[in-house]
Parts: sequence; C-alpha cells; structure tokens
Amino acid sequence: MHHQDDDDDEYDDEHHGGNDAYTSIWDLVPGYTQSPLDGMVDRPQTQLEDVLEEDTLIQELKGNNQKVVAFLAKDENVDKMIDFLVTEEYVENYQAPPEDSDEHEAELKRIFKYPYTTSEIFNCDVEDVFKAIVFSDDRMNRLFSYFEKRRTDLTPINPSHSQYLVRALSSLLQKYYKNIIQFVLEKQKSENIIKRVFVDHIGLCEMDNLILKLMGFEGHDDGFDQDAFGAFATQQRLREMFLAKQRGNDQELQQRKREIRELLIGPGDLLASLLNKLQEDKTNEEVHRNIFNVLSDVVEKGSSEIAQNITSKDNMIKILDTILQNSDNPIFIHGIPFVRMVIEYKENSEDSEEECEEQQDYSASEVSALIASRTSEFLTLLTSEPQLDPVVTSTGTLEPPMGEMRLKVVEHLLTLFRIVVERYTFIGKDITSLDVFNILLDLFFKYEFNNILHCQVFSVIQMVLESKDEELVRSLLVQSRLVERLLEAYIKNEQITNSGDSKAFRLGYMGFVVDIANLLRRHALDASSMVGPHLESVNGWNDFVTNFLDVRNSINEKQLGGPPPLGNSFQPYQFDDDDDDDYHYDDSDSDDDENDDEVVMKRTDSDDSDDDSDVIRKPNAQPADEFEADFSNFV
Repeated sequence: MHHQDDDDDEYDDEHHGGNDAYTSIWDLVPGYTQSPLDGMVDRPQTQLEDVLEEDTLIQELKGNNQKVVAFLAKDENVDKMIDFLVTEEYVENYQAPPEDSDEHEAELKRIFKYPYTTSEIFNCDVEDVFKAIVFSDDRMNRLFSYFEKRRTDLTPINPSHSQYLVRALSSLLQKYYKNIIQFVLEKQKSENIIKRVFVDHIGLCEMDNLILKLMGFEGHDDGFDQDAFGAFATQQRLREMFLAKQRGNDQELQQRKREIRELLIGPGDLLASLLNKLQEDKTNEEVHRNIFNVLSDVVEKGSSEIAQNITSKDNMIKILDTILQNSDNPIFIHGIPFVRMVIEYKENSEDSEEECEEQQDYSASEVSALIASRTSEFLTLLTSEPQLDPVVTSTGTLEPPMGEMRLKVVEHLLTLFRIVVERYTFIGKDITSLDVFNILLDLFFKYEFNNILHCQVFSVIQMVLESKDEELVRSLLVQSRLVERLLEAYIKNEQITNSGDSKAFRLGYMGFVVDIANLLRRHALDASSMVGPHLESVNGWNDFVTNFLDVRNSINEKQLGGPPPLGNSFQPYQFDDDDDDDYHYDDSDSDDDENDDEVVMKRTDSDDSDDDSDVIRKPNAQPADEFEADFSNFV
C-alpha cells in the first residue's frame, strides 16, 4: 500500500537530503554538477594553500559547501590559518629569496594572498572554523599574540596585514560575543589586555570598529537602513536584523555587555588610557582619528554608562584641555568634530524624555555652558597666525594661509551660535563680549577667496539676524560695523575691476556680500527690527543698493541661457530692454499662410534696402515622401 507520507519522504530526499551534490553555487549553473573544489578537498594530498589559491573559494563558503567547510575546519588547517594571520614580515629584517626562484613566489603568496583570503574566510562566518578557535584557549591566545609580536618601530612588507587580523577578530566578536568577552575578562585579571591590545594598537585600520563591537555597539558598517534598501533588502540582512533582535533578548549577552562596560569605566579606565595615548602619539593621525571616532560613536549610540562617563564634567574638561593644548597637531583637527557632536547630541537628547531622565546628572545646558566657557581660548587661535608655510595660488600668495585648524574653530563657533539662538541666550552674552563678530569678519575679508570660510561666516550672520535677539543683532551691526564693511568691500572690488588690468577679476567674497546685503534688506522690512533704521543711518547704503545691489540682483534673476526653445511647455521669454535687440519678429512676412513657417526674424540695424539677405529664415518642413526619396539615395 502506497502512503502519502512515503511520497513526502521521497520528495524530501529528492529535493533536500537525497541530493548530496546540492552543496555548491555550481549546482545553480546548468551543465555543472559538482564544484571544482569538491574533488580537490577529497584528495588526501591537498594542502590548505591549494584551496586558498582557488578563486571560487569564497563563493563556495557563501554557498555553504559542506565539503569545503569540513576541510577548512580540520585542526591542522585552522592552525595554519591562524599562523597566516599572526605572522607579519618586516622590511628591515626580512631575507627575501631570489626573485627568479619558486620560493620567491611562494613567499609572496604567504605574505599577501593567504592572510587576505583567510580574513575573507572569517568574514564568511564559517561556524565550524569559529568553534575550533573560540572553544580553544590555546588558539585564542595565539590569535591575540599578534599584538605582542607586532613591531611598531618597523615597516611591514604588507601594510594591510594588521587590517586582516582586526577584521577576522571583528567577525569572531560579532558571532561569538559572549565567548570572546569572557576570554577578555579572564585575561584582564592576569594582564591589562584592554590597554595592551585595544589602546596601544588603536592606530590600526578598523581598530575603532573592533573596540565598538567589544563594548557591545554595532560597528560603523553594521547599521541597516530599511528605507534605503526597501524591497531589495536581502534575506541575509533581514536575518542579521532578526539575530540582532534575538541578541537584545539574550540575558547572558546583556550581562556580558554590562561587565565589559563596567570594566572599561572602572579598572580599565578606557577614557584615561585613550587620552594618554593621544599625548604619547601626537604625530600619528590614525591614532587621533580612531580615538575620536570611538568617543563620538559611543556618545551618539545612546545613553550607555560609557557615554555618560565620557560626557561627564570632569572628563569633558580633560578632553577640552587635551584638544586645546595640541592645536598645532592633528589632535585638534579630529577633536573639534567630537566637541561639536557632543553639543548637538546633548541638545537632541534633551528633547527625549527617556534620555533626559537618565542624564539628569549633567544636563545639556551645563555641557554647552562648559564648552562655551572655553570660547576665549578658541578665539585666541583665530587671532594668532598659525606657523604655516606660505601658499602660492593663482590669486596671490597666502602668508600665512587660513589653515585647517582655524577653519575647524569657525565651524565650532557656528555650532555654538546655533544653540545660542535656539536655546541658551545667556551663553550668547558671554560670546559676544569676546568680540567674536569682529574676529570672524576680519578673517572673512582677509581671505578673499576662501569660500569655505565665507560660507561658515555667512551662516553665523544669517542665524543672528533671524534670531530676533536684539543684543546679538546690535553687536553684529553696530559694534562689528557689518554694513560699513560691506560697503568697503564693494568699493575695493570696484577699484580692482575698473583698474584696466586685463588680469583683474572680481573678489571671491562678492557673491556672499550680495547675499548678506539681500538678507539685511529682507530683515529691514520688519518694523520691529533695528535693521531698517540702522541701514538708513549708514552713509552710502542707498547708493550701494541702487548702483550695485539692484543691478546684480537683476542679472542673477535673469534666466540663464536666454529664452527657452520654441514649442516647449515653458512660458515665453520676456525680453528686457538690455537684451540683444538686433533682431525682432517680422510680422509683415507672416501674412501669407504659406510663409508662416519661413520668416522668423529680421535685422533692424540694416539699411533701408529691401534686400532679403538680412532676413533669417526657418526652413520649411520637408514632405515625408521627399525626405524618404532623399534618404533613399544613401541606401
């Protein structure tokens, strides 16, 4: 008797368990029944190096080829892969074999190809390989031994070697977070692994991402934007989201996160170690970038204990001291964006009731006030000329140039003014007492072609005028003489452009001068504003508006490129008096219906002659049959 259950079993065997060959991406390709690697791994003499050289290896692992996975998970092969990752050769003490020998090619593969491929294998989340490493203390110790053997005073032959190891560790940490954290906690009891591994080597590429994962945060590239992917979101990414939700409900995992964070705040004192590392490596820009990336991401990712520790009053003072004391090196360049991010994050978190309750110990206004209290030190950096070499440009020599450091200070002031006009006017009083507007305008008009600077200063002016804060507006208009400076810039520009010099050209800030002047005129329409009366009191303003501003606005409002083509959906172009009027539409030639498509325009500056040579004609449409006849001549 034939049962339905037997049919189901037969179907399952046929489509699932019965087809052992269905383990590879090659099964999806017509004409292929077996992966090229299947036969290779079946041979007993096959070495790991032979498999690593196969171009299809990564695709096979992503296709879950069980034969290849089983081969890689062998103890001897796992040990070899770890050796590839932790063995780094250096230029200074490396004895290279002769270039024409087989040993030379093998060495190149060992130094470059095999570590890279091993890292890619780890990124494929091969669970059998991961288990062979994670559940072996000896292999875990060997994997972390790279940081002990690494020579920072020597030049590696493969500059990317360290990145391969860090990426492999990130993959392990992502998959077996609880086990890796348990290993780190145990090692911390006998040796300071937090400092020895994660702090001392933070200058390595992607080490900041590894530290974030160690704390239990997602890395830079782990965020998932459903709106960006939409219906094209892959099943793999959806699976990762599901697993992330599961991890959030894992009580043991959450306990491990709390333990590692308590360690980093307490005995590990991660922040103090990072600040000391900044002082030790003042010339290593990768160290500075990664440290401030870690601090910024921790603060941005939520109200964790570590984030609150970083933004506490004592630690913010230490961070500001470190940044301001190193204004002559990249620490300042990477530190200012962090300070700006803290201000903006605190302001945004103040709007969240949940986060606000958790951060009652140190509010956003206190953080902003603390940072604003150091404004005089930032302004000192703007007024003191940086020790930079002169820069020769097509517009002249900048001696000294503006410099990236001073641009970062202007960006920082822009952030401060944003919170001043939106929330904390008491901070604005302290800032304006430091003559900040005069300092910014001095730089604005000194560096005539630095449009990045001009854009930042314009944003400050715009925010102040739109704030309706009478004290700020008075400081900008009266004490800093904004309108008078605009007129002086206009006069200087007119002198240069009318000098007769063929190489003379308009000053680079004149476009922003026009925008600022239009901004002032718009706010002058407000009867309650002091802008209108102030403009009327400035000698020369009305002449500036009549002779320059209105003319420039008229030019800017004119349609670029002239009238639109005939027959489109745009409105007809309205000719102005100053347009080229050499031609006009001639209606006299359009009385005859037969010529409607012929005569378009006629010159007006010609003699009284009736010569039709001055008439511009549009060719009549050629009949379809004539066109086809003409075209047939080319066939």
